[in-house]
Amino acid sequence: MAKWNLPPAQTKKKFEIETFKGNDFTNEPANVKSYRSPNAVNMVRESVGKVQKRTGFHTVKTYPDRINGVHYLTYTENGAVKQKKFIHAGTKIYMDGGTDDYTVDPVLYSDANDTISASLQVGKQLIIFDGKKTLVVKEDFSLVTLESVAYVPTILIARSPTGGGTQLEPINLLSPKRTERFAGVASTTVYQLSATSLDATTVEVKKLNSSGGFDTLTETTDFTVNRTTGAITFTTAPGVSPVTGEDNIYITYAKTVSGYADKINKCDVIAMYGVNGSRDRLFCSGNADRANEVFYSQLNNPAFFGDLWYLQLGQNDSHIMGFSIINNYLSVHKDYSPDQTNIVLIDGKLVDGKAAFLQANAYQGTGAVSKRTFGVLETEPMYLTKEGIFAVTPSDVLGERYAQDRSYYLNGKLLKEPNLENAYAITWKRFYVLAINGHLYLLDGMQASYNQKEEPYSSRQYEGYYWTGIPARVLYTENGNLCFGDSDGNICEFYTDYNSLFSFNDNGKAVYACWETEEFYGENFYKDKNFTKFAVLLASAIATGCRVWAIYDGTEELILDYTGDARYFSYSQFVYSKFTYKTDRTPQQIIEKIRIKKVDKIRFRIENGLLNEPVGLYNMVSEYTERKI
Repeated sequence: MAKWNLPPAQTKKKFEIETFKGNDFTNEPANVKSYRSPNAVNMVRESVGKVQKRTGFHTVKTYPDRINGVHYLTYTENGAVKQKKFIHAGTKIYMDGGTDDYTVDPVLYSDANDTISASLQVGKQLIIFDGKKTLVVKEDFSLVTLESVAYVPTILIARSPTGGGTQLEPINLLSPKRTERFAGVASTTVYQLSATSLDATTVEVKKLNSSGGFDTLTETTDFTVNRTTGAITFTTAPGVSPVTGEDNIYITYAKTVSGYADKINKCDVIAMYGVNGSRDRLFCSGNADRANEVFYSQLNNPAFFGDLWYLQLGQNDSHIMGFSIINNYLSVHKDYSPDQTNIVLIDGKLVDGKAAFLQANAYQGTGAVSKRTFGVLETEPMYLTKEGIFAVTPSDVLGERYAQDRSYYLNGKLLKEPNLENAYAITWKRFYVLAINGHLYLLDGMQASYNQKEEPYSSRQYEGYYWTGIPARVLYTENGNLCFGDSDGNICEFYTDYNSLFSFNDNGKAVYACWETEEFYGENFYKDKNFTKFAVLLASAIATGCRVWAIYDGTEELILDYTGDARYFSYSQFVYSKFTYKTDRTPQQIIEKIRIKKVDKIRFRIENGLLNEPVGLYNMVSEYTERKI
């Protein structure tokens, strides 16, 4: 009897992805891990290991000029904590009127710098730095220049009419005015100020009386001023103090020092810091004319910047770009240093009872490239460099601090973006979100990998996502929601209700989202693969579905078109064209038979680009067999 030698049955194998983490734009698709995508767009973490399409955004209000900043003043009214919003658009500062019509928003200021601004609340005041003129929003919501409310320091006390005295306070950079206190002499009529060449501003004199109050004396009537020499001549000698040991003549005058106020006005990067790490003084820098200088204010008084209260860090050929707080230190970031010591730590201490801010150390790290990308993700200070998004963190070996890359998997696309100096970033929920050129790059603080083979000098990398079609110029949050302002004057907010059909459009336009797999070579790269089945597990929704492409041999083949198998019925959001009788809201499987033969490698792209449709990925599998070529 003849015998037939049948070929052995081919064992079915599967290409399966059960975990979806984030993008990997840096490695070649063949080297990307299965849980990352070399080309995922507009996807974001739904839960750890699962992804979903991002929500869309809508325009809340439109101003006539580009948005340079959105700032908030927190206040208390009738026991309730509230916020007032201020919008910097073009050269104007508006106070939000609570409607979608900008014309009802009061214009508080019209001569602002038409560039991105920064702000901090100090006490009950909001301080806005725009690099041109420092502004302050007061408790009554009025806006004035900080110079106009500048503190007038008493620079000398116990001064005799001929000179001397004890220094009490430094000159205020923000104010030409200063006060000197004299201990009067019985018959002396001429009192010499410490300054000459006084301003034309009226000189103010107060004289202590026997009741402990002060009498105001009038210039030209009670005294005359020689502004050239700084001599004050009284019509009648003021006499000695009626209170033993107390100064009885207070003289306030003005002397403008060219460039003093602009040292502060031209700053545009700010932080709150103080002695032992307390947050009670305003620190500022970023003045291009004072590239390596940091200025700081009086305790809880941002209207007083003493002329001696500053630090010079490094050389002026490198610019200070921003601040971070690290434990009890203020970290100052520069853009460049030949020896890569671009991070300087400042330590605030009390020395002889006075606040002193001293350089504690300098650390290695790549220089910052943008002033607007400083933020804290989890516990790590983050900032953008020309080599990626870096964090300042302790070294695992030496216990010292170094800057480490945290965006390795996004760098393949992020670092190709032009004009990185225009990037803007904030932390939102547990993401670090960076905007540049109509794109958002997100680092996920809930998902980190600790494989140092790819980036050996960094202890970990965050998973990252990439969003498109978002023209953000500035980013901010409101009530926990992600918002942005753009160059066309639009204020926009992302939708937050993932269960609403109307949350998945960008101002009425469909949001395209996709997840593309690694380049899959099978168990044996040298064998041909035949793919026979494809299945995907989708998050159920009122309206959802996907299209799947197989990418092989230089072509793309559509293997699955949109289907309603993952939809469920809802009375509250009934859409006739997407009607289904199903009420199951658990993840749903979609299975399709396919015929792809004799390929050595393959990729799959799962996408949804339909208007007002979400998509969420839980699992993906494709069955195949292998045989020798």
